[in-house]
Amino acid sequence: MSSNEPVKKWIELSKDFGASSDELQPIEFFFYAQTENDASDLLIDLHNLGYVPYGVGECDDKRWSVIGATPPISIKENDFKIWVDRMYALANKHNSMFDGWGMLIQ
Repeated sequence: MSSNEPVKKWIELSKDFGASSDELQPIEFFFYAQTENDASDLLIDLHNLGYVPYGVGECDDKRWSVIGATPPISIKENDFKIWVDRMYALANKHNSMFDGWGMLIQ
């Protein structure tokens, strides 16, 4: 999946709400895995990237959610697009779906 459009929209919205692309920001991420093992393996890879996993939980539809946050990273459009593409690649590697991201704007 191409991340160009979602990233552009997110960057625009972030700026509208006062975020600066010059600042490094922690980003929360959301994945769904098909099995508990896929979720655990994904969690390990995320941890190895230096990310802070909040945990793995079973959802009502028998998928497994993986939620966590990055350390502060660049949210400049090109840098952020690269990050999003990496998250899609990790999801594919672990039979999972990258469901999106969020950021607290102060």
